[in-house]
Amino acid sequence: MILGFFIVVFVFIKYGTLFFYSLNLNAPKSLFGPTASVWYSLALIFLFAVGILSYIVRFFWDPLLMDLIKYPLYLAVFVIVLNNPIEDAWVIFPYFDLKTPAVVFVGFLAAIYTYLFLKSLILVGKEYIRKR
Repeated sequence: MILGFFIVVFVFIKYGTLFFYSLNLNAPKSLFGPTASVWYSLALIFLFAVGILSYIVRFFWDPLLMDLIKYPLYLAVFVIVLNNPIEDAWVIFPYFDLKTPAVVFVGFLAAIYTYLFLKSLILVGKEYIRKR
């Protein structure tokens, strides 16, 4: 997981983005405009970093409470991405709209992490009631 994080950071530093529609190593083409590309790449790097830090902290602290912190951070990033703060972010392809499948995918991820957050909230509640 940490190796993957370093690879992602290396690709971001080298090319300025993590999202490509052309994998030509000499001149890869970004899927987003320049500002959106950096912003969405940093959001993905943040998600990787939260995952790694929560995995490390899990060894020293209660894993259920760590999930209770991690999942809302993921959900906050998904909400920000779904609200799309950058205008004209997408590269325009003729006869194909990339925004709709991307919104559906991010919405699907948000639904999964909402379920996981509620599940960890219930488990923490059960553990708290059992200790009382």
